[in-house]
Amino acid sequence: MAVRVGFEPTEPAKVQRFSRPPDSTALAPHRGQCPHCTRFFIPNAHSSRYSTPETRCPISRLCYVVDQRNQHRTPLFRFIDPRIFEFAPGELLKAGPLIAIALLLAACTPRTPQSLRVAAASDLNFALDEIAKQYSGKLAISYGSSGNFFTQIRNGAPFDVFLSADIDYARKLAAQPTAVFLYAMGRIVVWVPDSSPLDPATALRSPALKHLAIANPRHAPYGRAAEAALRSMGLYDALKPKLVLGENIAQTLQFVESGAAEAGIVALSLAQRKGRFHEIPLPDYPPLEQGGVILKDSDAARAFRDYLLSGPGRAILKQYGFSVPAG
Repeated sequence: MAVRVGFEPTEPAKVQRFSRPPDSTALAPHRGQCPHCTRFFIPNAHSSRYSTPETRCPISRLCYVVDQRNQHRTPLFRFIDPRIFEFAPGELLKAGPLIAIALLLAACTPRTPQSLRVAAASDLNFALDEIAKQYSGKLAISYGSSGNFFTQIRNGAPFDVFLSADIDYARKLAAQPTAVFLYAMGRIVVWVPDSSPLDPATALRSPALKHLAIANPRHAPYGRAAEAALRSMGLYDALKPKLVLGENIAQTLQFVESGAAEAGIVALSLAQRKGRFHEIPLPDYPPLEQGGVILKDSDAARAFRDYLLSGPGRAILKQYGFSVPAG
């Protein structure tokens, strides 16, 4: 009769009775079937429910650890292929050295470093990708609108660091004020593709402009800045019927690239790489203070924040059109 040591049950085991074994192997006195490997299940020797001579197994402690409530804890051989531990009960003593070696290998197996999970505003797409190449740590970056990330994090999204295009979102999520940091000031521009006949400096007043793309002001800070600039220039009422709203500032740029709009008001950090743009004067819209927050304090999160605010990190942000705070 073969015994499989090392499987990992995912639910409390239940002893099932059979009039005959599920295969040709004689299973008595063990009468439970493992729901995972189709072989017999080793009952919980610690539980009075299964503590009868008929169901007790002398090697149950070697398979996994159980408590008095018959709930499974961490198995001893979580990282070992259980097939290497098949042996007959009469050969159990001979397997002692093999089990010891397996335990030693499991303890010495190096763990893969966890990536720092970063939620970042879409305007950081190019800059943060460049920073990730230079940074020594491992980053898992998700891009999107700051407002959507704010809602997701409030609902339990598992991010370690949040880089928002609006520092107010970061402040609302911070467990303490010291967790928030200002990393950049954003700027907006009128952008058109290279193939467009429009001049970005005059595109907003051109009769040829049929559609203007901006980010959705409801949850995108750059969309609110674009709306404020249009109001400041006295163009909002005339252009409101022509507005095409992007989910985030990166999608706004894509709308113009695809021809869904003739021009767009986008982040300078995205506009520099292609097309033609005209920068909107800073006094025409509220300051785009971009702030980050450490959501789960750790050495890795603090190290990433320190690099972002260091000389090399600031240099990359400036290269992609951001203004960086002094210091």
